[in-house]
Amino acid sequence: MHIIVQKLQTKLDKNDNLHQHKEVLMRWVLFIAALLSSNAQAMAMLGVSESAWSVLEPQERAEIQRTYLIEVFRNDSFGLLIDNQGVDRSTPGSVGGTVLGSAIADAAYIDRAFSGGSYSAKTHLGVALLGGLIGSALNKPAQQRYQFRYTIRLQNGNIINRDVYSTEPFRHTAGLCIILPDITVAPSQELCTLTPETLRSRYLAQTAVQHEKLMPSYQAANGVKQPVGLENPQPDVTQRSDESTVSCKLGSLAPVQTTLKKCNSINGKIIHE
Repeated sequence: MHIIVQKLQTKLDKNDNLHQHKEVLMRWVLFIAALLSSNAQAMAMLGVSESAWSVLEPQERAEIQRTYLIEVFRNDSFGLLIDNQGVDRSTPGSVGGTVLGSAIADAAYIDRAFSGGSYSAKTHLGVALLGGLIGSALNKPAQQRYQFRYTIRLQNGNIINRDVYSTEPFRHTAGLCIILPDITVAPSQELCTLTPETLRSRYLAQTAVQHEKLMPSYQAANGVKQPVGLENPQPDVTQRSDESTVSCKLGSLAPVQTTLKKCNSINGKIIHE
């Protein structure tokens, strides 16, 4: 792990924009370190904004981190793509080298033919083809290049423009949540819409439900602990007297009010209301 960090640091130190690349480096170092831990392998990744995460109480952050691996993004490192424009900067191919080489070879052969007094059409054609072949090294192939200008509203409210050049004619559509500085689509589109309120209502509630399923809480009822959310504890009919009134159901008949003794004598089922 230490060797990987050193290699990445050495490579990034050569770049002009050192501050931004160091932040990218530290983000990946923390991510790799988290994945190497045994507890993180079963946890889902959750990206949140710095402003939304900092508002939460320490116990709320700790509760969410029990279920999710949190990646905090600075407010100026991502935003909503609100507009895009594209320009085709492609250049066509050029065969000027072939034409120039053929013309030079053609002129040289004719000049020599006039001075030497001998001319051959076949030789003339061969020299022109050879000149064109040599000159083709100066030809320029066609290049596809597209410029896209993206207008992004950052999480802190600022609006910026970023130019991206690509060999593909496809671009990001407006409305996407974008990560800077690489202009990549955010892993989760809810990153641009998460607020402290949505974090509390969505992820704190999910965390509480998951832990309740694993370890249900208990409450006392009639002196006996019962899991929360289960039906009300049923009364113990064995402690009733034979003359106590119960709701008795026999087969498919409607339940009737009778004594416990009579209900047991007809093999009826006691209904607890």
